[in-house]
Amino acid sequence: MLIIGKLKQGEGMLERFLEFFNSEEVKEERKKVANTEKTVFSILPDKSGFLMKASVFNFEGIKDLLNGNNPVINTPEYHEVIDFFKLYEINEININE
Repeated sequence: MLIIGKLKQGEGMLERFLEFFNSEEVKEERKKVANTEKTVFSILPDKSGFLMKASVFNFEGIKDLLNGNNPVINTPEYHEVIDFFKLYEINEININE
């Protein structure tokens, strides 16, 4: 799954998000919905957001996690930095056919 996250405008939003995202509580919640060892994370060049390629196994759980419905995630810190997320399914395309 490709996840695009956009941060709210303001000084230090990326740093605040990364501190929150990498907290032990959030890491444990992320492990419940995706294989975190296979997640690839990249920051947008203008630092306004990020891209993640995640190996998600709990699709309802990832939606709850990203929209703030998860009780661990639903915090003032989360809502102060996250503007929106977009999720995309990634499917293999056979180029030899």
